[in-house]
Amino acid sequence: MERSLLGGFFVDRFMPTGKPRGEWGRSGRRKSHRIVERRASERLASAIDSGLQWRELTSGLRGRKRCGVVKTAMTTVILAGGQGRRMGGQNKALLTLGQETIIERQLRETSKLCEEIVVVANDSGFAEQLLKMAPHIRIAADFYPGEGPLAGVHAGFQAAASPYVWLLGCDQPYPDADAAEYLLGRLRNGSAQALAAVPLIDERLQPLHAVYRKETGAIAEELLQAGRRRLQDWLDRLEPCAIGQDELQANGLSLALADDIDTPEQFAEENARWAERAQQRS
Repeated sequence: MERSLLGGFFVDRFMPTGKPRGEWGRSGRRKSHRIVERRASERLASAIDSGLQWRELTSGLRGRKRCGVVKTAMTTVILAGGQGRRMGGQNKALLTLGQETIIERQLRETSKLCEEIVVVANDSGFAEQLLKMAPHIRIAADFYPGEGPLAGVHAGFQAAASPYVWLLGCDQPYPDADAAEYLLGRLRNGSAQALAAVPLIDERLQPLHAVYRKETGAIAEELLQAGRRRLQDWLDRLEPCAIGQDELQANGLSLALADDIDTPEQFAEENARWAERAQQRS
């Protein structure tokens, strides 16, 4: 891992091969690789133990508040490194619905389930803004800049310390921690060959708001090095466990988890629905 200075903050850049060379603290002094590795292993072991205990204690209690403890050995990765061309260059993570931006909604919801949150962001000003907003998160930058969302997958998965990753796009306003927990359970308890649990909605796999094994990031890198940058190419390699919409709804989960906002027209429509709902509540 290398660190680059972006807007006054050190940002992780993960090397495609080999072990990380070390880690930087806020003081700018490099920590010993062995110390970092040992501490990471201790945190991961603690997270796995806490996650298993939590799932035992909350079996059948889906939807209740999780009390702020470490719940799962899973990292959230949010892809926020795109250029927002269909939004006229506007950063979709900073679009406001109601009283919150999309990224604020995502950080609030994902923190219910995951202790570690990694945001892939390539803009230094946005990275600085994120760290002021949520100092606990980690920022990763693309190692393959300009190669689309698959490059973000590679960077985010390389940064993740947990064996499982909940993957989101920064334009998804309705992340659902209960749905992610359900997908994680299906992946853990399913076929050993399955590398992902992916919602299947309207007969289409939804690679964003899906749960993956961390090692699938290496497959993303193989594809990038071969000049293949489509998320579908990546999914085709994973033999994912597809979770149909009937199953999701039967478990009380909303299909809105797959919704995203790509254009100014979609943003305006979603804001109109928000205003209508707010008026009905008042």
